[in-house]
Amino acid sequence: MSVIVLGDIMIDIAAGLTSLDQITASRGSDVPSRITASIGGSAANTAAWLSHVHTPTHLLGARGADPLGVYLDHQLMASGINSQLKIDVGHPTGVCIVLNEANGERTMIPSPGANAHLSMSDYISQWPQQPIGHLHVSGYALFHPVTGSSVLECMERALDLGCTISFDPSAHTLLESHKHRVHMALQMTHLLIANEEEAQALTVTFKTRNNAPAMNLDDIFEDLLPLINSGSPTLPTVVVTLNSAGAAAANYETRTQTIPPSASGHIVSTTGAGDAFNAGFITTWIASPMDLVAAINSGNDLASQIVGRVGASPLDLIW
Repeated sequence: MSVIVLGDIMIDIAAGLTSLDQITASRGSDVPSRITASIGGSAANTAAWLSHVHTPTHLLGARGADPLGVYLDHQLMASGINSQLKIDVGHPTGVCIVLNEANGERTMIPSPGANAHLSMSDYISQWPQQPIGHLHVSGYALFHPVTGSSVLECMERALDLGCTISFDPSAHTLLESHKHRVHMALQMTHLLIANEEEAQALTVTFKTRNNAPAMNLDDIFEDLLPLINSGSPTLPTVVVTLNSAGAAAANYETRTQTIPPSASGHIVSTTGAGDAFNAGFITTWIASPMDLVAAINSGNDLASQIVGRVGASPLDLIW
């Protein structure tokens, strides 16, 4: 089954720090660091991992008409991803500064560039001719005024074509300010994959608990399942990722316990771990939507591969 992925496509510039306190302590001076550059953006990362596990993947999006954009396009195509990105001569390729702390936490400073200016006609021009079975949407795309509306139209188109849809909220701090679009997206979503902070933010944003966050996973599942597409022949499914603890999932017929990764080594960076998990889970879920344990194990396996190094996808570092 082929998968379309929508969302931001970026160049990540990553710097390693002991902690963010280093920056505060050295304000006005220098903070030496090892800096790397790689292809990033939640959509590009997820697409790269889907392709890595041999799932036919189409990445829809935009890049600038600059050298970074040319490099990005070439690397995506070389990895086996089908992409015909819009070349935006008026806006640069998106760039994200990633600050990686020694404990594996990351802080991101994105500049979306061309990602923020996609129209529905842009997406239609990139839409593949062959049948598509699933659409995955990264929430970042909803947070852009122009692109966000286009993504919702794409989700409607996917439903009309009989596709299942997965949605990753992406940034818990941005959900409240974009709640209308997020709510519309959830109503078209069959598979919601959120980390614990995003899941809690959704329960608060949509006041499922009188503006108080859900206290445990059972509460989260009870609150979030009714928010997503309940008219689907495929059971609505909610997945909550829990950092190094693993993940848990539920639909209206079954709930899993928290399933940890089979092995955990030294964590270098958590950037892209959620995207890798998404790819693993989606690949198994679209083939067998009731086997939540197998889907979580697939997601955990890919996420475990990324946290031990810098770089958010299986693609090579730029430097």
